[in-house]
Amino acid sequence: SSQSFLKQPTLNTADKGNVRVYCRFRPLNARELNTTENTLCVTFKSQTTCAVMGVNPKTGNNEPIEWTYDRTFDPNSTQKDVYEETVLPVIDSVLEGFNGTIMAYGQTSSGKTHTMLGPDIDDQENKGIIPRMVRTVFNRIETSSENIEFSVKASMCEIYNEKIKDLIDPKKVDLKIHEEKTKGIYIQNITENWCIDEGEVFNLIQLGNKNRSVASTLMNSES
Repeated sequence: SSQSFLKQPTLNTADKGNVRVYCRFRPLNARELNTTENTLCVTFKSQTTCAVMGVNPKTGNNEPIEWTYDRTFDPNSTQKDVYEETVLPVIDSVLEGFNGTIMAYGQTSSGKTHTMLGPDIDDQENKGIIPRMVRTVFNRIETSSENIEFSVKASMCEIYNEKIKDLIDPKKVDLKIHEEKTKGIYIQNITENWCIDEGEVFNLIQLGNKNRSVASTLMNSES
């Protein structure tokens, strides 16, 4: 957060308050490359449209069915491409005073963790959205006017079996969501740590990952 004398937000009117939907197809993993499951079932018509074989409910025929999004990313798209196109504008808006949310949705092994965290948050090429976002935030702080004071807090939680667990302090389980006029929506009693640089945030992420409820599946080692 920052003090209220930040400059007037300059968010593009076309983006303000909009929900944007992006479809990302992750690169094939090692298991897929070594099996017969290495053929894509999707074709990319344009930057916004892809087609998947299926039964067309209108004709009853098995044919390519087109889906249109704000943007599609094929398996050759880099982590940097995905971040700069989908998330960077949201981060810029947050730093100007708007709320922003990034949500990854998909079935097991569809690439949520790969997209959000990457295989290693220290891997400069393959790190995902969260480590890139943290770097962007602190870079903006470091290059901002000396007349602006920023404070950064981080928390990390998990919703598992419909219960909220604090991943920084795993003894805190079954936490409750509340809403207040001044605070907005918040999780009561969740641990919040003040962070002065990205290294402290990454340490919290690594701690939180160790406290996650992890289940191995046939598709991937972490679910």
